[in-house]
Amino acid sequence: MRPADANLYVYDGGKDTLYLKKLDLGRIQLPPGSVTLVKEIQIDGVGAKELVLFRRGVGHTSDHGGSFDITETKNIGKYEIWNPDTKTLLFEAVSLWSYDYDIFRASMTPNDRRKGSEKYSYDLIVTDSGEIIIDNFCGSKDAKPDHNIGTYRFVNGKYTSTK
Repeated sequence: MRPADANLYVYDGGKDTLYLKKLDLGRIQLPPGSVTLVKEIQIDGVGAKELVLFRRGVGHTSDHGGSFDITETKNIGKYEIWNPDTKTLLFEAVSLWSYDYDIFRASMTPNDRRKGSEKYSYDLIVTDSGEIIIDNFCGSKDAKPDHNIGTYRFVNGKYTSTK
């Protein structure tokens, strides 16, 4: 049964499916966006090759009332590595994050006015041996990436940083 918070991803020539959690960025619910199969690679040494997916989504909200104006745009690019045998997510990394906002609330004392953007990106490579390399971080000073630059290896059923 399909979970309520999931998007369907069909692969293997339409023979199998994964339920991908919807891209959710707070108040903005992103549409399903695009899903690209980057590569299939044997990582855990058992069964079918694992799937490396890249997901991309853009969302926008504009909410205006008598005492407030809120305009937000969020853009996300996310890598996911899935085990198709167990239907489990082995690794996920948001390699592209962009949040632009213009928020005014007159009901706050003093009036709340925030305008700006938070952005970051990094390169993510999955090698033929299944290692993940994260490099070339670029971002605004307040950006908080989800992963550190470095190499991640699959050991004992999970990815860990080798620093």
